[in-house]
Amino acid sequence: MPHDDPGEGTRPGPGPDTFLVRGVFADITAATDAVHGLAENSVPADIIDVFVLDEHGSPTRAVPVEDESGVLRGAMIGAAGGAVLGLVIVVLIATGVIVDVDVDPLDYDSIAGALQIMATAAVAGIPLGAILGMGHWQGRKKVALEEGDSGSIMVVVATEELSDVARRVLEGAGAHTVTMGRGLVGK
Repeated sequence: MPHDDPGEGTRPGPGPDTFLVRGVFADITAATDAVHGLAENSVPADIIDVFVLDEHGSPTRAVPVEDESGVLRGAMIGAAGGAVLGLVIVVLIATGVIVDVDVDPLDYDSIAGALQIMATAAVAGIPLGAILGMGHWQGRKKVALEEGDSGSIMVVVATEELSDVARRVLEGAGAHTVTMGRGLVGK
């Protein structure tokens, strides 16, 4: 499929025969809300493009939209956080802050119990971290504030099958213009 690339994006934009749903936003916050909304509605990241537009409405730079949902990263952070919380609980038990027990810290049962508490807390942190890591597009950090002030931000979804979902999400996020049809990004 032929592509054009109007900027420094990491992947080319959609070609002239691709059905596009385009939403133009006045600011990066609304465009970010749109990308998050698309992700929440199961629109794949590889069919979403974001472009910074100049004052004439022409794309000046592409902002990459990668699969940055963060679920795996969130799960790993949740597991690490859970393990640390488990370690804190073990230390509080061992020092008698939580429960006044007389334990030998080098005893096999004490070590096994400590590892079990840490593992349980780590496993409990996985789903929480995964949920918290969902749907967070990091592209907002890649758009300079001056770029958003000098023009607009266009979110483009290259799909005919999900066009109604994309249109609804873009309008709901505050796009001042939503168009649908075949063609290049800037047309």
